[in-house]
Amino acid sequence: MVIFLVGFMGSGKNWWGNTLAERLGIPFFDLDKEVEIVTGMEIVSIFREKGEAFFREKETEVLKSLYHNLPVKGIPNDSAGYSVRAIIATGGGTPCSGGNMQWMNQHGLTVWLNPSITELVGRLEKETEKRPLLKGKTVEELALFIEKKLEERNPFYNLAKIEIKNTHIAVEEFINLLHNASDIH
Repeated sequence: MVIFLVGFMGSGKNWWGNTLAERLGIPFFDLDKEVEIVTGMEIVSIFREKGEAFFREKETEVLKSLYHNLPVKGIPNDSAGYSVRAIIATGGGTPCSGGNMQWMNQHGLTVWLNPSITELVGRLEKETEKRPLLKGKTVEELALFIEKKLEERNPFYNLAKIEIKNTHIAVEEFINLLHNASDIH
């Protein structure tokens, strides 16, 4: 089984992915980084030179390719026979295009990290120049942008098998939530 972390940018997908992978002893992949490797371009450059549609297409291709090339072995599960093979942090828009959310639900456990808008603004306000969709936004514009994007994306995020609103929970509590949802040991 693969754990797919979904949620808006700044929701903590990379932090949690790295932390959980280290704790569980499995590989972690940041889908954006994998897209950069495959294309040989930074995400900012892809958006600027090729556009968002091209990026979303590549993102879907890389997501599926990454999944299909994961090692078969994982952490064995004593009771249900599952094994966790990897954790993949998706981009904020990954679940919203190409049928990706349905595909991820069929191929693993989807976990929606869903902190408050206020918390997202606090995390993202210092990163507006590094993130193509946020470039040049003031704090007020950022809050409105996040609110609008969440309205568009929440129908997809809501399809996740687990939702975690408090992203400040203890690592053991997070692992227990995963365990309860999927019989992971």
